[in-house]
Parts: sequence; C-alpha cells; structure tokens
Amino acid sequence: MDVIEEHKKCLSDFENMEVIYSWTPEGFTEDQKLFEDIAEEYKVVSCEKANGGCIVYAKYHGKWRYNPWSTRALIKHLIEVS
Repeated sequence: MDVIEEHKKCLSDFENMEVIYSWTPEGFTEDQKLFEDIAEEYKVVSCEKANGGCIVYAKYHGKWRYNPWSTRALIKHLIEVS
C-alpha cells in the first residue's frame, strides 16, 4: 500500500473509531497557533493495532491528519486537566 492509500485508509477508518478524548484549543493567538503548530482540534481514538492502543488526529485548515507532527499542546493540556 502506498503512502496516499494508507493515508486515505487511516482517514476513512477514523470515521468509525471510538473517540477517547477530544479537545478544541481556545485562548491562543493566531501567531501562537502558527508558531507552536497548534491544531484547530484534536481527537484521540482507540485503535488496537496502533502502538499504545491509540492514534492522535489533528485538524489543520479544516482537514484531519493522523499522527500530527507536533502534539505538544495536546500533551500539555492533558497534563493540566489530569
């Protein structure tokens, strides 16, 4: 399976996966979002096949991406709410 096919499969599977956690970042300036690579929204989904049993999806410019480049903002948020 090539990269494009794999990407399409991950995104189509995403529609049917159990969402464990969802977060829409608020209170960040546009510069912060840009320079800190903060997505419009994050979803963590349950996936038995994935390492750790979950996959992080992030929405950038209205499109979902799996395994985003940076999850620092999400991790910081999860630490703060736990």
